Amino acid sequence: MGDVQESEFSKDVSPVDIKQIRKVDQRLAAALGDKRIEEIPGLGSRVDLGNLNIQLINGCFWVKNGAGREHELCLHNQLMWAGPLDHASFFKYLSNGFTPAYMMISATEMSDVYMVTAIKKKDGTFEPIRLQYLYASGYFGSYVERHVRNNGYMTAGITDFTFEVNDEGRPHWVITKYDRKVGFDGEIPTGVIVVDAQTGKINEYTVENAPSWIDRIQPESMTAERLNDWGAYVHGWWNSLFSATDVVTTTPGMSLVHGSDGRSFWYSGLQSAGSDQSSNSFVLVDTRTRKTKRYMISGANEVAARRQAEAHPLAKPSGLVGTHPILYNVGGEATYFVSLKGSSGIAQLFSFVNMKHYETVGVGRDLQAALVKDG
Repeated sequence: MGDVQESEFSKDVSPVDIKQIRKVDQRLAAALGDKRIEEIPGLGSRVDLGNLNIQLINGCFWVKNGAGREHELCLHNQLMWAGPLDHASFFKYLSNGFTPAYMMISATEMSDVYMVTAIKKKDGTFEPIRLQYLYASGYFGSYVERHVRNNGYMTAGITDFTFEVNDEGRPHWVITKYDRKVGFDGEIPTGVIVVDAQTGKINEYTVENAPSWIDRIQPESMTAERLNDWGAYVHGWWNSLFSATDVVTTTPGMSLVHGSDGRSFWYSGLQSAGSDQSSNSFVLVDTRTRKTKRYMISGANEVAARRQAEAHPLAKPSGLVGTHPILYNVGGEATYFVSLKGSSGIAQLFSFVNMKHYETVGVGRDLQAALVKDG
């Protein structure tokens, strides 16, 4: 992990932004996207909604939607779920060769669902979206990994094929390139390979010169592995085997959080080996540079925070189930946010759980009500 710096959460410049409260999780975003596909006659038999990735988009561009209407999208560091339309089957791929749109769904507002079928070029004409290079449903030369391998990266270490939209509305695949530092292990990202999902054009960037619209260079899996290595070997290999002094592990699950400055971070709690309900600190890892800050705030881990929200008197009688907690800076306090959902998959209540004082729980039908303890 390099140099892990200790920092003070309340004094850092807005490490996570409450304005980017993620009320729409990936499952709900996928349901909203599927509904939009079904609204277009015949499209649902041709395509499926691909995997959605969350990202900040900061730009204005004109698009055509699924109904063919033109409108301008102005997204100012707005948190969006973005994903391609995939071929529904191998035979649909043979019949069509490309898919005609990608999807963007706001992570903060359920009503903002965009199926982008064309983007305006600089000459004022619209270019139809034709996604030819896909990951989950690409075949032969259209399979994006094979396309990359066959164009100079046959033996390179590549992973984490993430669909991202640049600030001009063009869809891309962002692929992490890495080296191994310890024999066949110790993978460390060195940059990204960016593939235009329509033309197949390939560009490679280092960590330092990657375009600003790229959110993720450090994959979640590698970040978790390196954090656990750092926590296990904090005092060397022998200590990890015997006395285990100061040994820590990551808490269950990581989440992607975003700051008001447009930076994104992997969040993970740290807990002593054998602990299952509490954390002794947490880290924020810059998803581009891997710069890591540790905050020495102990309290509930994600599992305990979700259970606290679910046990609240407003939520428990209805059997509402909490989403995976996401960390935010609420009044300088490290605070988990949990959406409480019913069988429909739509959030019925929202909850804030203070990490340090996890008995402090606010639940309400909107964010403002949830920010008040006891709803």
